[in-house]
Amino acid sequence: GTLTSDPFVILEDTISLLVGGGCNHLTSYVELLVDSHPVLRATGACRGRMERVVWDVSQFVNRSGIIRAADPVESMWGCISVDDVVTS
Repeated sequence: GTLTSDPFVILEDTISLLVGGGCNHLTSYVELLVDSHPVLRATGACRGRMERVVWDVSQFVNRSGIIRAADPVESMWGCISVDDVVTS
């Protein structure tokens, strides 16, 4: 399935988040969409342990962003976990 944030205006230079789970960037990922277009994507490392991912979003300041997590497959590591999304 997918989980999609409400749209927000990107006001800071970085977005950091904890990501865990699957490691296939085509089937289990969290991504940033800017103006409805995917621009950045992160996956877990095929482990349940979440790790901090930091995205440089300075080129997208004052544009519309959406964060979407997707894990549409049912297989080993066909899941994605996301937590603690922070802008700075």
